[in-house]
Amino acid sequence: LRRRIGMVEPGLGRRFYPEQRVIDVVLTGVAGTILLPDEPLQDDVTKAFQLLGQVGLGDFALRTFVSLSEGERARALLARGLMNEAPLILFDEPAAGLDLAGRELLLSTIATVVAERPRLATVTVTHHIEELPETTTHALLLREGRVVAQGPVAEVLRDAELSECFGLPLRVEEFAGRRFVRAAH
Repeated sequence: LRRRIGMVEPGLGRRFYPEQRVIDVVLTGVAGTILLPDEPLQDDVTKAFQLLGQVGLGDFALRTFVSLSEGERARALLARGLMNEAPLILFDEPAAGLDLAGRELLLSTIATVVAERPRLATVTVTHHIEELPETTTHALLLREGRVVAQGPVAEVLRDAELSECFGLPLRVEEFAGRRFVRAAH
């Protein structure tokens, strides 16, 4: 199952060793491990370099992973998640800890990657609606383990449903395919 699901979550980045290079971290996505089990195949190395280029980190491949900013690490983990060509990628709070620029660059990169792979399914877990990529089609709102709403984004990410989910009067605004939430006045 691990080979059929790509995983992108910031906490994973803390498990790599200080000496691991960015290219090594991306290559661990082949088997879903932290260390490379064997000498990587040349095709995998070539693919890893290509993926790093796609996420805007082509020039960072030989740097150590720990030397990257949080936003760069997030994009490297995205490349890692794509490495095994899994049909599903799980994003668990992918923008956690990122500043505004890092978040927006990551979300833009995710949108581009998803658009280039129309058969790729993604699931994003987040508490921040504005962190959902514009490619998000469906949503599931949970409160205390109970389903509050589920279905197409336009039917779920609305004022009433989000207010019930978070227990606070909220207002949803949409801009360029993304939704933003603020307290209702």
